[in-house]
Amino acid sequence: MGPKQPEISIIIPCYTYGRYLPETLKSLLDQTFSDWECVLVANGSDALTLQVIQVFVDKDSRFRKLSTQNHGPSAARNEGIQASRGRYIQLLDADDILENRKFEVQSSYLHAHPETGVVYGEVRYFTDGAPEQWRRSLHLPDREWMPKVSGKGSLLVNTLLRYNIMTIHAPLVRREMMDMVGCMDEALSGFEDWDLWLRMAMSGVQFTFLPVAGSLSLVRTHPGSLNQDRSTMRQYLLRVWEKALESGQLNLKQRVYVWSRMEEEFGEMVLARRTGQAMLSPRSRLVLWAGVPFIYPVVKLGRYLRNLSKS
Repeated sequence: MGPKQPEISIIIPCYTYGRYLPETLKSLLDQTFSDWECVLVANGSDALTLQVIQVFVDKDSRFRKLSTQNHGPSAARNEGIQASRGRYIQLLDADDILENRKFEVQSSYLHAHPETGVVYGEVRYFTDGAPEQWRRSLHLPDREWMPKVSGKGSLLVNTLLRYNIMTIHAPLVRREMMDMVGCMDEALSGFEDWDLWLRMAMSGVQFTFLPVAGSLSLVRTHPGSLNQDRSTMRQYLLRVWEKALESGQLNLKQRVYVWSRMEEEFGEMVLARRTGQAMLSPRSRLVLWAGVPFIYPVVKLGRYLRNLSKS
C-alpha cells in the first residue's frame, strides 16, 4: 500500500529564493489544517536554497524535494503538480506567505461545496522588511483592485477577459480542474496564472470568492520580485487573449471585446516600436497591423471619454 493521499498539495518553485523560503515554509507549518504535502521544486536552485530545502525535508516528512532543470516557473509548477498527490492544489511562490487558516477555510469549503472548482480569498501586499504593514494593492495609490467575483459562465468569463481577478496563491483548486484544462502554459513568462483561470472559466468551472479572517494570501515585494513593466507584459497579455479567441469558447460580444483590447495593446506596442516582442500568430499579427490606423484611435478615444465621464 502506498502513502496516504493528502488533502492538499502545495507546489513551490524555489529557484534561488533561499533567503525568503524559511518564512514561506513556516507559514505552512503554522497552518491550522495539517493534512498536506509540499513539493519543493529545486529548479536550478543555488546552494543556499538547496540547504534550506534539505533542512525542512529533514524536519518534516510532509516536505518533498523535486530536483529539475530551470525552464522557468511555469515548467517548475507543472512538474511539481505532476509529482504531487493531493486532492486540492495550492500554488505558492517561494517568497510569499499564507495566513494560518487558509487551508482550513478553503478545504472545508470545497469539501462542503462539490460544485465549486476554485475557491479564493483576499490578498494583501507587504514590503520585505515590513511584514506587518499590509497594502491592498501592489502599486500606489493603495486601493482595492480585486473584483471579488463568484460564479461561472459568461459573467465570470467576461470579468476574466478584462483582468486577472486574483494572485497565483489566492485560490485552492480541485485537482480535477487542472486535469480538465491542463496546467500552466510554459511558453508564458507572465500572466500564466491568468491564462489558467481563464481557461477554467471558459470550461464552465465554478469560482467562489470566500473572504474569511485568517485566510489571506500575502505577497512580498522586494527588488528581486518578478514584476515586469507594462510594455514587457503586453506580449504575454496578447497571447492570453489570442488563446481565448482560438479556443472557440467565446461568444460574439466577447470576441469583439477581446479584439478591441488587443488592438489597443498592440497599438501601444507599435508606438513603442516593440511589436517584435508580441507572442502572436502571423494571422493575428496581420489583422492587428491592419486595424492600427483605424481601430486603435477609436478605442483610445472611447477609453478617454469613459474616463472623462467618471472624473
